[in-house]
Amino acid sequence: MVKEAVAATSPSVSIDPANALSTDETDQVRTLAFAYWAAWNSYDLEKVFSLLDEPFRTNQAEQIENDLGRIKFWHVTLGMSEVNPPQRNAGGEVEMYLNMKEPTGTRLILMKFVKTGSSWLVKSTEEVGAK
Repeated sequence: MVKEAVAATSPSVSIDPANALSTDETDQVRTLAFAYWAAWNSYDLEKVFSLLDEPFRTNQAEQIENDLGRIKFWHVTLGMSEVNPPQRNAGGEVEMYLNMKEPTGTRLILMKFVKTGSSWLVKSTEEVGAK
């Protein structure tokens, strides 16, 4: 039932080959995305911050700390599932959509990533829909 409700708000999962990442890049970004949410589920603020690009970390540090404190207080576990594989958007940014299942419902999350040297970091996360 939840899958059907969320599917109605999810973006198209078709990938333009011109926007596809290499297999290695796709695996690296996917691994980063799920490591980020695993850090949230273990309430590990230091690990969460270590996976963030500097501007995002600085701009969102207080909000992230507050949100993480709330989910820790209530012993919440966020259930994350991939909606589409990582890909480049029309502007060239690497992004992917995930469904976040939490006690009050399922939210659609857009994550963006940036490559720095040989590693990827989370550039931003944004809720773009809920059901």
